[in-house]
Amino acid sequence: GEKIAEAVSFFVDSFSKGCSITVFWSYVYQLQFFQKWLEQIWAESLGQAQTRAKKPAPLVSTPLMVAGVSAQHSVLQQFMDGPRDKAILFFRYAEPPYENRMTINKLDKFSYLEGLTDFEVFDAESRAVEEALARQNVVCGSLEMKGVDARSLGELLFFFQSVVGALGEYFDMNVFVQPGVELGKKLAQQKLQSLKERK
Repeated sequence: GEKIAEAVSFFVDSFSKGCSITVFWSYVYQLQFFQKWLEQIWAESLGQAQTRAKKPAPLVSTPLMVAGVSAQHSVLQQFMDGPRDKAILFFRYAEPPYENRMTINKLDKFSYLEGLTDFEVFDAESRAVEEALARQNVVCGSLEMKGVDARSLGELLFFFQSVVGALGEYFDMNVFVQPGVELGKKLAQQKLQSLKERK
């Protein structure tokens, strides 16, 4: 419960600072399918036009999913020097899930990597990126995982279902409906009926 409250507080604070995009940046490569699920539940639940009291819904964020070191060479520049409209939540391992040693073939400039594990290198990179962003006044947080197995993934799913539900209650929004998708469905049905009639 305490971790859920901390996460809700992090997101509410980011919204109040004008962060209209929440970047979920995973250095846990097995979370790629989880990220697709999180993108869906976040957008379809929190993307409401109004509260239960029929008042305009407050600002919440659009989710953006990025992954690992590849994102450092694609979107990091914009996160560092672009508009301060993003909050970034990093996913990383709390402890090494594997023990792969780096293989260094006499590259003098990279001799400092010799003897380190893949985990140690990627972990250092993720923490360095988070620190660099924080120094640029980008809103950042992190979630550390002990591993990726059925239990930990179940806990992660429950955690974010609870966070999204709690955000809905905080903002008095019904996060269990998606009225915004209905018009597209109706228009598609009309177009398909018209297409069939022309055949």
